[in-house]
Amino acid sequence: MESMELDLDLDQELMQKFSCMGTTDKDILIAEFQRLLGFQLNPAGCAFFLDMTNWNLQAAIGAYYDF
Repeated sequence: MESMELDLDLDQELMQKFSCMGTTDKDILIAEFQRLLGFQLNPAGCAFFLDMTNWNLQAAIGAYYDF
């Protein structure tokens, strides 16, 4: 039972890492984040939310709106 839980945790961690692999250039992600928010946030603010979410654009936008 414990082994299955460990496998599940590893699978979830692996999937999270794969979801962030599409990020090739942080400057592009920052620019896209700004564009999607209608330039309401400066590049440093965008970088903060992106860094907080492992440079996952979708998660960063969600975190921004949750804030």
